[in-house]
Amino acid sequence: MKKFFDVTVSIFLLVILLPVMLVISATILFKIGSTIVFSQERPGYKEKIFTIYKFRTMKNITNEDSNLLDDELRITSFG
Repeated sequence: MKKFFDVTVSIFLLVILLPVMLVISATILFKIGSTIVFSQERPGYKEKIFTIYKFRTMKNITNEDSNLLDDELRITSFG
């Protein structure tokens, strides 16, 4: 019963928040460019690795050695 409730609430919230997510996606696409969402693996409960998906808010600007610049230089105005 809990799984049914979780799935139902998740679908409902996804439908409600879809317009907001589309506006955020369009803003990221306009200001930064493609690759709107990125994934990152993190340790969770009992050190089990899970993948989190997030909107990208930083530019991938590198220096002459192909290393990413400091966060302060890569963050966008809405990041």
